[in-house]
Amino acid sequence: MLRKIVYNKGFQIIFSFAIAIALWCFVVINSNPVYTTNLTINNVEYKGMEELVNKGFYIMGELPSSADIRVSGVRNLVTKATYDYSALLDFSKITTAGEYSVRMQVNVPSGVTIKKIRPENVSIKVDKSKKTDIDTQLTVTGKKAEDYEINLIDKKISVSGPESIVDKIDKFEIYVDTDNIKNEGKVSYSVIPVGIDGKELSNENLTYKNEAMVEIQSIKTVDVKFDSSVIPESVTSLYDVGVSLSKTSIRIKGEKEVLDAVKEILVDTSGIVYDYKQAAQSVAAKLVLPDGVNLTSDESDEITVTFKYVKHEGQ
Repeated sequence: MLRKIVYNKGFQIIFSFAIAIALWCFVVINSNPVYTTNLTINNVEYKGMEELVNKGFYIMGELPSSADIRVSGVRNLVTKATYDYSALLDFSKITTAGEYSVRMQVNVPSGVTIKKIRPENVSIKVDKSKKTDIDTQLTVTGKKAEDYEINLIDKKISVSGPESIVDKIDKFEIYVDTDNIKNEGKVSYSVIPVGIDGKELSNENLTYKNEAMVEIQSIKTVDVKFDSSVIPESVTSLYDVGVSLSKTSIRIKGEKEVLDAVKEILVDTSGIVYDYKQAAQSVAAKLVLPDGVNLTSDESDEITVTFKYVKHEGQ
């Protein structure tokens, strides 16, 4: 009887099919077992961030750009291409400033189980955005400070960022070391945000132009001269004319090459009327400055010329 069943064609077909199924299951289970591994998801998506910024808010701190996960499942599912995995931080429900813990949301292929997410939650601080103009302040240092006149061109710096940080800024400091000046004229220097407490502030969350323009000019002291040869002969033929000036030297500024060629500054004699009928005469006059030369900010181009007239003997 058993012999009949064993050699029965139908039984052999069914038995062979069962053996094939068993072998297939064995191969599948052993070639594609449950697999656990660590993966990194790059390019975390920030949902609702643009809308939050457009509403006048600022997310402080550094947001993670990747997420590390531990997953398990059948090997061929777990090892799928990385684009089958995604991570997202959802800010769309935030409507006010404050501190929040945002859950890292991870999507994985069907059949894959998430064992661990790192970071699981991200702590953020949301602040109102603020934009304002802050005064700049120039500090000049170095042994050659007296050789230059340095003036700020950019009197203010526009800055934007979290309100709580922007409100702490007292000024933008600009430091110029005269011992290391390489160029003159209009030159850019780095600016440093300084808080009300006098300490440098971190610029991590601030947006501003990180340089300000200053004007650097060399300074030189030269003599002031009155050209006596311009006094009319009608005066000098009758009088000895003594000339004294209210200042005999003056500080000028400009490019070094231009200043090196200047030996003296002359008094503008045009328009002077010589009233030799008086023993002494004081006249207000101006100085004549060559092209490319200016007076330092503490100097004036006004000068007083005093004439003393002494009649020639025998006249």
